[in-house]
Amino acid sequence: MSQNDTFLRDQDGDFSDWIEIYNPGEQNINLFKYSLSDNLTESRKWNFPEVTIPPKEYILLFASGKDRKDTLELHTSFKISSEGESLVLTEPGGAVIDIVDPVILAKDQAMARIPDGDRLWLVSSLPTPGGPNKVNNQLVFSHKQGFYKDPFHLDVYSINGDTVRYTLDGSIPFERSASVSEAIYMDYLESEPNFFSEIPTSTAQENQAYKAWETPGKTVDKIHVVRCASFDRGERTSKVCTRTYIVDSNVHENFCMPVISISAEGDDLFGYEEGIFVPGISEDHDKVGSTGNFFMRGDNWERLIHIEYFEPDGTLGFSQEAGIRVHGGITRQSAQKSLRVYAREKYGKDSFDYPLLPQKSVNSYKRFLLRTTMGGSTVDNATIRDVLAHELSRDLNFEIQDYQPVVVYINGEYWGIQTLRDRIDEHYLEYTYGVDSDSVDIINANHTHVDAGTNLSFIDLAGFINTHDLSVEANYEFVKSSVDVLSLVDYVIAEMFFSNWDWPGNNQKLWRSQSEEGRWRWIFFDLDIAYYSVPSMFEKAILDEREHPWYEEPVSSFLLRHLLKNEAFKSIFIARMVEILNVDFAPSRIYQKMNVLVDLYRDEIPMHISRWHYPSSVKEWEEDIVDNMLSFLLNRHCDLVQEAILFFDLDEFAYDCHSKEYIENHLMIAPNPSNGYFFIMNNSSKGVIWSLTVQDNTGRIVHQQDEVFLGDFEKKYLDLTNLAAGVYYLKYSTDQYPNYSSPAQSVVKPIIIF
Repeated sequence: MSQNDTFLRDQDGDFSDWIEIYNPGEQNINLFKYSLSDNLTESRKWNFPEVTIPPKEYILLFASGKDRKDTLELHTSFKISSEGESLVLTEPGGAVIDIVDPVILAKDQAMARIPDGDRLWLVSSLPTPGGPNKVNNQLVFSHKQGFYKDPFHLDVYSINGDTVRYTLDGSIPFERSASVSEAIYMDYLESEPNFFSEIPTSTAQENQAYKAWETPGKTVDKIHVVRCASFDRGERTSKVCTRTYIVDSNVHENFCMPVISISAEGDDLFGYEEGIFVPGISEDHDKVGSTGNFFMRGDNWERLIHIEYFEPDGTLGFSQEAGIRVHGGITRQSAQKSLRVYAREKYGKDSFDYPLLPQKSVNSYKRFLLRTTMGGSTVDNATIRDVLAHELSRDLNFEIQDYQPVVVYINGEYWGIQTLRDRIDEHYLEYTYGVDSDSVDIINANHTHVDAGTNLSFIDLAGFINTHDLSVEANYEFVKSSVDVLSLVDYVIAEMFFSNWDWPGNNQKLWRSQSEEGRWRWIFFDLDIAYYSVPSMFEKAILDEREHPWYEEPVSSFLLRHLLKNEAFKSIFIARMVEILNVDFAPSRIYQKMNVLVDLYRDEIPMHISRWHYPSSVKEWEEDIVDNMLSFLLNRHCDLVQEAILFFDLDEFAYDCHSKEYIENHLMIAPNPSNGYFFIMNNSSKGVIWSLTVQDNTGRIVHQQDEVFLGDFEKKYLDLTNLAAGVYYLKYSTDQYPNYSSPAQSVVKPIIIF
């Protein structure tokens, strides 16, 4: 066993690697001067002391590097590499008795000859040091995991007839866990008291920037997580098997998005010393906003979980063990954490073989994210800021993160909506662009932090730019051979359009293939603190050493500053900005993409609010989307155009802020669909006088109002709840748009009443 993680301790209490020697003969064997080694060219690396193995018996050695020859517990002078290495056993004369070829094993797995002394090597998840090697026992479940409308009795038995023990709280069964002496009743759980959801997952502090934990205040939704294993005379004889059962009379109508069930030892997630969801032992009370177990990083803070993925209809996507870490920066202090999920060979499988993201034709992932809905500040109720920015930017010339909202349960308790996302790393680049994951460079905004590969290519490029004038065409052409300038242009325009406050000094990554043709391209991510007014995004994007604030490193805008000295680059920038504002970020496209996303999340939002008290309410969620996000985006074009005119000293810009299309896109209806109670909003800084009619699909007028004035950003509510469900058409017309030179005559928009 080369990764003894929890299986067997030595006399020092350490989980050292171990090797077992078996005597298949009929005579005692004295191992004195026999040798064991992990190096075929140095076969006498460690010699046995005077120790005898009786016939059909075993001797255990710890490969700990401690080099002890106390016959009560033997320790070799070497360890076994977790990456796999050869082992060789030689007799006193030097002849090789046995060789074990290198093999990579998962934690607590062993290579074993089954049966004892046989030529056949098998991987065993349940080794038996000091006893006969045998094939792992298997468990049989009377019901497969999934969705059930009615309660049922779950029976679990062992094919070897061993005792099956189980848990229902996510913990791994042990020899004293409850036994399946009779079938387990899978009942409705609406009255089951909360447990894990009552454990604080953030630090209580004044003026916290992100949503702090609150007790749910009511019973949260629950599902059954059954974990079973078989035991014989106190020893586990099977793998731990985990099954999730969702029992509800309306189960097939309950979910509008996939369901993820995560189970883990409670202490691994919520324990004071080891729990990655809690402030715990790592919290410094003088630095409560940046310390706590959830701020810890690295391998030591990765936890073993079992994860199951179900489609909304209950179809099982995958079920496997994996690793989990808390993901992100300062958002780690939020009550609901962003999570990074890893498939690794040591957990049994090194990939998630399922099409996790509907926008991609990818069926296998190394890792993925479950992003929190609490990525924005405490005043942000929208939950979809980042996702919308990525969807609107889908056709632009940089890398984005695809998405799939999911419902998450942890140890059987409802954890709310999280958004499954690509993890931007070398594996993402491999499955997206077909590049070798071992041959890419990924660096961050200040070009010093390296996520993959090296930053040497960029350092060389920066050296050239610092010593060459890019207004000279030859120098500019040289830079273009190393930089995909269209990627940079599109990326900067998008960041400026969405007014990402946390950029460019943060949340900026770029990558290149290490091939000769590889050029630096940009990666778009984390726009949770976007859609906020910034005095001038142009100035923010090119800050130099004299004017940058402490949180913006001037090196982050270094490349753009120098490229803007070149007239050809400047022309490309202006032309692309015109095209992107008129096409990719056209108001009609913003409406369409936002409505799709709102529909995607809407049905699950009430349950999510009940769990986290966030957003504040469904009404606040809808109003934040309309009053803040949509209002910002529809007015952003002309604000950015004005910035561009001033920055580039232009006489005109090819985006018409006075067109009919611009005007009609600023008269909006929300929510739509609705129950008949909705509002019409003048989402512009210009007042309008208009009349409206509502017609059914036969053309009959069912509602009419004349000469209604709407001031800038004013709403007017309409109550049409008396109408039958169906599609209606709202027509508003005017010839009195104050301050507009090109008035719209009339606009018709469908409204849906359910």
